[in-house]
Amino acid sequence: MKRLAVILLIAGLAGCASSGPAPQDVYHRIDPAAPEKAAQRAPLAGVVQVRAPAGSGLVSERPLVWRKAGAPRSLQQYNYHYWNEPPPALVQRALVDHLRAANTAALVTTESMRAQPDWVVSGDLLAFEHIAGEAPRVLVDMEA
Repeated sequence: MKRLAVILLIAGLAGCASSGPAPQDVYHRIDPAAPEKAAQRAPLAGVVQVRAPAGSGLVSERPLVWRKAGAPRSLQQYNYHYWNEPPPALVQRALVDHLRAANTAALVTTESMRAQPDWVVSGDLLAFEHIAGEAPRVLVDMEA
């Protein structure tokens, strides 16, 4: 009985040793395009506050969600591939950067700055997924 236990222990340890190194985590960030040019009109008077969009389920998690181009209803999550921040925070940062670059208002900020807003941009993040295929892309669907 002791021999059998020793043999099983050695076999188990050999299996663990031959599995190779663990996969590395990979973190991704978005890099949205800047507006073509700043607005020629006068910016909005006052403060525009951009709130992080509400996201539920897979949309609010850091692992990348993906689907095949021809299968819009079947979602999966990548193992070891993550957004560098939760998607609602990524969208908020992209909107703030875009509105600032477009000269939309005298001041564009987030709620963390605690400025009294004159205008508020808020919404729901409905989809944030990688679409795999010949021309991979990221689909972002948001109601604002």
